[in-house]
Amino acid sequence: MTGEKTDPNDLRSVSVSREVGQPAPHIEATVRFLRTDEGGRSHPAYSGYRPQFYYDGHDWDGEHVFLGVAEANPGDMVTTRITLGSPESHTGKIHPGMGFELREGTRVVATGIVTRLLNLGRGFSGSPGCPEYEEPDPVQQYCRARGYAGRVVQGGLEELLASWQATVSCLARGNDQDIYEYLIGMHGRQILDEVLAVADESTRAKCARLITQLDDRFRGLTSPSAHCIWGKKGSAEQRGWTAERNWWYFRKPTGKPADWSLDSV
Repeated sequence: MTGEKTDPNDLRSVSVSREVGQPAPHIEATVRFLRTDEGGRSHPAYSGYRPQFYYDGHDWDGEHVFLGVAEANPGDMVTTRITLGSPESHTGKIHPGMGFELREGTRVVATGIVTRLLNLGRGFSGSPGCPEYEEPDPVQQYCRARGYAGRVVQGGLEELLASWQATVSCLARGNDQDIYEYLIGMHGRQILDEVLAVADESTRAKCARLITQLDDRFRGLTSPSAHCIWGKKGSAEQRGWTAERNWWYFRKPTGKPADWSLDSV
C-alpha cells in the first residue's frame, strides 16, 4: 500500500496488497476514530495499526489496513480491513452490521461497524486481496438523490450506523456537547431512519439488533424535551416531525434545561 493520501470515501480505484505468506484479512469495517476532546487519540493511527478489537465483552488482537489512506487522524472515518489474531474464535459470532470498539488498554479510541466478512468462515467475496468495488446500493442511491454529504453517500448504512454509535458513546462518556454538535447527531439518526425505509429486508434485519441497543442506550442517557430541539427555526410541524415518530428530535441530554433547543442559543 502506498503512503499517498487519497480521499478515504473514494473506494472506486483502491487496491489492497499484502505480503506473500501473510494471512488474508478476515473482515472489512467502517471505523470512526474519536476526536481528542471525545477521549480519543492525540496523534494519527497508521495503516498496520494494532489496537484491541473489542466486542461481546472481550478484547481481541487485530491488525488494520486502511483503504485509500495511510493514516487516520482523530475524528476521521475510514474503511479498514482487519486481520484477527485468532479467527477460529470468531466464526459465527462476527457478522455484517455488528458494532465494536477499538481500545488501547481500557480507553476507547474508535467505534466501528462490520460491513462484510472476507475470510472468516468462508472465502473472499471478491478476488483475493482486491475485491471489486460494489455498485451503490439503494441506500447510497437514496442518499445521493437527497444531496447528503459524500461520506454518507459512499458509506451508506454502515456510515450512518457508525455515526449513531459514536453519538451515543459520546453521551455515555459524559462529553458536554453544544446544541449544534448535538443536532448533527440527531440529524444523523433521522437520516438513518429514512434509509432504513429503502434498505432491503435482509439488511434491515442485520442492523435491527444494534439499532435497538443504541436507541435504548440513548434513551437512558437523555430525557424528554419540552418541544422539538430544533425549536421554531426547525419548524417540526412544517417538516412533519412528531415526538412519537421522530422521538430523537424531542429528547435532550440529561441535565440540560427543559427548553434547551436551537432557540435558546
